[in-house]
Amino acid sequence: SAKERGGNPSTSTKTNMPKSKKLQKQIENKLEKLSQLLDYQEEARIINSNDPDT
Repeated sequence: SAKERGGNPSTSTKTNMPKSKKLQKQIENKLEKLSQLLDYQEEARIINSNDPDT
């Protein structure tokens, strides 16, 4: 990641950032959201299985 290379994301503007870097950032954001959703789904499944009404 950019943090490991010592790069500060706030210093680089979007215009001079290579397209691949921007795409990578978007993909990372989407993966982050996706893993959060999967976590929520897993929690909901556990809660539902503990619910005697379902």
